[in-house]
Amino acid sequence: MAKAAQQLLDEYRCFDALREAERRQADAYARGIRADWRSRRVPRLTAQRRVVRLRNRAGRAVPYQIKGPSMAWSGPYRLRDGQTHEVRYMATIRFWDGTRFVVRSVTPGYEYTFRSETAGRTLQMKRTPPRSSQQAK
Repeated sequence: MAKAAQQLLDEYRCFDALREAERRQADAYARGIRADWRSRRVPRLTAQRRVVRLRNRAGRAVPYQIKGPSMAWSGPYRLRDGQTHEVRYMATIRFWDGTRFVVRSVTPGYEYTFRSETAGRTLQMKRTPPRSSQQAK
């Protein structure tokens, strides 16, 4: 009985050694395939995410709140004169124009500028086109 058990264990060890050698060979093959795929077939990623740029040219600090997709209002944030804030997602901006709250949607790829109107009492937000189309003109 002991001899049969020992023979069985020896056979299992041989199968384990064979299985380990096959696993190492399969891993080496898979590594080679992955390396070849990465070096020749996957192009380098050159895409850049477009941003929403908020710029303050109002001559005073502008408090605002921002809300992204499926998010609650965050802030208020304070954008000082001459500063910019960049957001990497489509959002909604809420700010006080001097008489009421204004809610505007902003789109990535555009720049939105806060400016004062009527002797600095009211505030407006203007959209300018993306920089790539400005350079093309």
